[in-house]
Amino acid sequence: MSEWQAASRFGVSAASASRWRTLKRKQGNAKPGPLGGDWRSKRIEAYAEVILALVDETRDMTLE
Repeated sequence: MSEWQAASRFGVSAASASRWRTLKRKQGNAKPGPLGGDWRSKRIEAYAEVILALVDETRDMTLE
């Protein structure tokens, strides 16, 4: 079936059907890649020593 027919059948845009077909050709399948992930911890980890020192200075029961 054409990309347009597939898009219509599955309720997606023709552009999406085209991208999936390209994935199928390149990868051998059209499975989605991993989603989400950790984007922030690298920034926080860069300041880990400073943050932990501040926590040690100001003990608070709510942190424990």
